[in-house]
Amino acid sequence: MATSNRPKTRPYSTAPLASVFVLAIVLVVQPAPFWCTLRTLLAAAPMPRAASEAKKGTIQAFPGVAGQIAATDPKLPPNPKIPAGSKTASRPASGIVFRGRPAEIAQVRLRMREWLAALKCPSQLVSEIESASHEEVAFTLNTPPGDTDTLTLRARLPWAMPVETVAFQDRDDVSQTRELASEAEIVAAMLQRGRAFLFAGAHCSLEQLKEHVAIRRNIAYWGSRADWIFPDPFVPRFNSSLWDALQVGEWTLQPGVSARRAIADAFEGRPAYELGCKSACQFVMAHGIFDYFATLPRDAARLARLEERLDPVHPLREIEAKADKQGVIRRPGRLLDRHFNVAWNHWVPGDWGWIKNTDDPSSNEACAEGSNIIYAGGGRFVNYYAGGPIRTLDESLKRVYGWRFGLENGELDLPDDVMQRLRGDPRAGGLLRNVRDVPQHFELGAPSTRPEA
Repeated sequence: MATSNRPKTRPYSTAPLASVFVLAIVLVVQPAPFWCTLRTLLAAAPMPRAASEAKKGTIQAFPGVAGQIAATDPKLPPNPKIPAGSKTASRPASGIVFRGRPAEIAQVRLRMREWLAALKCPSQLVSEIESASHEEVAFTLNTPPGDTDTLTLRARLPWAMPVETVAFQDRDDVSQTRELASEAEIVAAMLQRGRAFLFAGAHCSLEQLKEHVAIRRNIAYWGSRADWIFPDPFVPRFNSSLWDALQVGEWTLQPGVSARRAIADAFEGRPAYELGCKSACQFVMAHGIFDYFATLPRDAARLARLEERLDPVHPLREIEAKADKQGVIRRPGRLLDRHFNVAWNHWVPGDWGWIKNTDDPSSNEACAEGSNIIYAGGGRFVNYYAGGPIRTLDESLKRVYGWRFGLENGELDLPDDVMQRLRGDPRAGGLLRNVRDVPQHFELGAPSTRPEA
């Protein structure tokens, strides 16, 4: 998580400052009732209205987990490929799903069982359902119906998910360590109900699943290593020998510079870059993908073809997919896919999400539109700014919610019903977008084509 997604000094209006002054007096004179009063004020504070309720002047209630699950339970399409302009909500209902020829399914079933056993997964934890045509098999956790929570899997499943401690030298040659989610935790989160991870056609193999899990781990690793600085005032700082001045807010390469090299410099070059939270997530996702393939014994031509996916001048442009409000992909991402209608508590390490500041006055301030977050595992999100705290999802939501009161750290004692509402999608009166940007499945054995703009 970010330490700050906006300048530390903000141009507050005099009204909030006056309110804070009055509250400070109350705290000094009568400290005991203060927190009860603040809690009451926050609970009564106006929440964003759903689009369907905007004209009625009422607040739509948070739909709850049941509503989220219903939205993620579509029927399987006959064609495993999902073209641009189609609803990606047509993915299978939940778990890790393989779709291919019967012979491929028979092989992947056996190999998946062997891998789960190697990951020390108790056999009774996972259900396995094969289609009547033997062209599809789904592996899903045997959690209770309606359970979509992946944030607490490490603590509540009878499945050992050891956290790996990784040592490295940072950009200043100082020895550091970070905790890294295990393969088992990533697989368990992908197996959880309420969301599907489809490996179809050319991707119907255990090797593709293992590669996807490894890429997600690498994204979480580099996200935890990032030690950037939030620019205050908002003037990004970078290596000018690799990057040109930002053009319309987009990162721009110097002529002849490798995109992969320039992206890697943000993590290892000196001094530390200064950038906003959206750029931070773009760098983490892109570098996590490229670094994974760069460390494998693959030929340079295949890695070059992956780099060709990027815009040659603005390498971070369009790495994520573009979709409309109906969940229809209008432009595929160059490196990332997008999952729609995801339950608020369903996160897999390596997921990129978005918390929207729906308060008009505070969101109009520089860099206060919201917070971009990447899940690291164990209920925690990466902190890509040096010295900042690592937050849970609820702490991240309270932080953004607190901006409307001129607060930054998110240390609010909010009632359960308010927290429930904050976890909803902004279109349903909450703050957390119900989409996740995720790494694509990559076919490096064949020439790649750049997605159409």
